[in-house]
Amino acid sequence: NYKNESIHFEQQRAINQVQQRVFQQALQGALGTLNNCLNGELHLRTI
Repeated sequence: NYKNESIHFEQQRAINQVQQRVFQQALQGALGTLNNCLNGELHLRTI
């Protein structure tokens, strides 16, 4: 029973890590898009 709990804990940790990574990548993608938009705006205004 202890072994099962240990395995469950490991699985949960792995899932959390993957979720964190996915969230991080999504956030970075969104920030990159936002950054490009802002740079485009800035570029248009300086011309």
